[in-house]
Amino acid sequence: MFTRVSPNLMVPDVNRAVEYYRDVLGFAFVVGVRPNSQEVIAQYDSATPLAFAIVQQGRVQFMFQSQQSFLDEMPQLRDRPLGATATFYVEVADAGLLCRQLQGQADFVSPLHRTFYGKEEFSVRDANGYILCFAGEPKDQMP
Repeated sequence: MFTRVSPNLMVPDVNRAVEYYRDVLGFAFVVGVRPNSQEVIAQYDSATPLAFAIVQQGRVQFMFQSQQSFLDEMPQLRDRPLGATATFYVEVADAGLLCRQLQGQADFVSPLHRTFYGKEEFSVRDANGYILCFAGEPKDQMP
């Protein structure tokens, strides 16, 4: 029935979000849209301000929408703070390797650890304050 979840995150700066996910987490830019436009942009250019963008890595996709554009579409959210009361749980092939690759680049919320359900996972805060939890099957004898 359901085939994909693509969170649409309200952010103050879409370009900053795209660059964080691309440069730090290795996502690819898929498409973007300029403010007050419906023109689809297929090639990322940091000099082109965006109101909306999609980034993707494998089957994981995030959408970013500028705060102004988001509120124009959903004015009932105008008095709500930016952010979420959820974490985004992303399964990866090797959580330990990704954790080591992100050292010094990401804002860690929780270190790599073994969960009660047998996964290795860690969490980081992205450039807009959203929490991403990366989890995978254990690759070694971690405590």
